[in-house]
Amino acid sequence: MLGGSQVKQGDESDRMRADFEKMKATEVEELTEAFKAVKTQMATELEANVDIKEKLETDLTTTKHSLLDIKHQLNMAEKVSHNVMYDIDLLSIIKSSNYSATKL
Repeated sequence: MLGGSQVKQGDESDRMRADFEKMKATEVEELTEAFKAVKTQMATELEANVDIKEKLETDLTTTKHSLLDIKHQLNMAEKVSHNVMYDIDLLSIIKSSNYSATKL
């Protein structure tokens, strides 16, 4: 048969086990809540990153189209400049011919 001190030790041991189980349950609950909070925050940040990525892609496309338009305008300006230089050369030749013809 068990003596009184052995029963007290058994009760104490049971209480310690119960306290330990409560602590474990509390820690698991706290970790679960922390995980949920982190998961929610990560989902929010991921959504924000997707929105930012889409905006950057749109801005990149717009910039690309603007640069292509500028390139086209520069090419057109170069052609006009070339034509003007050709016309100036032609006028110089005509003036020179007229000047030579008037001298004769």
